[in-house]
Amino acid sequence: MSDVPVGQPYKIDLLMEQARQLASDFRESTGKSLPVGSEIALYDAARLLNLHEVAEGIAGIDLVSTDQNFRFQIKSRALFGGAKSAPRIGSINAAGDWTHVLLVLMNESYATTHLYALNRETVLDQIQQSKKNAMTVAKFKVLGECVWQAQEGLHNA
Repeated sequence: MSDVPVGQPYKIDLLMEQARQLASDFRESTGKSLPVGSEIALYDAARLLNLHEVAEGIAGIDLVSTDQNFRFQIKSRALFGGAKSAPRIGSINAAGDWTHVLLVLMNESYATTHLYALNRETVLDQIQQSKKNAMTVAKFKVLGECVWQAQEGLHNA
């Protein structure tokens, strides 16, 4: 008997693992990235921190805590060896009703290695100072709190 829910023809865990492998192989073969990092990041953040997706149309909020007191805007970055520039996270929706930005960092195999959280006040101060709705990964890590980290030598994501 299958453990796949009725009406859902695929196991999401298996699909995400295949997406990681495909993205990694594609980058290795072409030097280009497939745009799947944000979906992998949403999936991993929800699974690792027991967060829940929100209904479509809520600007700036991707995941919420069970009690909905914590509302997260999710950002992701896959870090590849040999990068020449300081990686940046994407534009932050300052107008959304989020309480934190959660940065999901992945390695070259698109496996999640770290999750960093930064509160709204700090994020808004930073983007106001920089006059851009973005910041570097390094800055986010300095200001944020590491809320999850993969164990060395294990594949957790």
